[in-house]
Amino acid sequence: MALDTTHQQGVYRRQGSNDLVVASGGKITVESGGEIEVQSGGIADVQNGAKTTLPFIVKSASWTVSAADSGATFLVDAVDVKATLPSTAAGLKYTFIVHTISATTGLQLDPAAADAIMGNGLTSVDHKDLVNTAATDAEGDTVTIIGDGVDGWWITDIVGTWAKEA
Repeated sequence: MALDTTHQQGVYRRQGSNDLVVASGGKITVESGGEIEVQSGGIADVQNGAKTTLPFIVKSASWTVSAADSGATFLVDAVDVKATLPSTAAGLKYTFIVHTISATTGLQLDPAAADAIMGNGLTSVDHKDLVNTAATDAEGDTVTIIGDGVDGWWITDIVGTWAKEA
């Protein structure tokens, strides 16, 4: 593919297309408040060597997880905390890490009424919390879940003893 001869500071437009090319070693900066959005059907293609920094959020009280938090790791730094999950959507992904062991209940992941948390040998039942019980929780217990967009959330990684809400 030929490149236009007109360019500025290593940014090129491919001749005959809408492709924008940033020369090797260049970068794209999105200023405060800006966004990069991939529309439906679009693809974000991360090539070798690329790196992504995902949010790391400390939580010290119960909260509602949002779809916008997808990719985040939550460090739970309080006892008996409940994270209320959004309705499943394909590809939403969250990681939860226990930092402070609990007194009575333990960390609870609360799915929407029509969603289950599945995998790791647990029974698939709608609207039942996944609980890192106070009886067995330990600092560093972790679970990663990913939404399937239909039935709920799949456990993709888990450390520690987790159970379903009775």
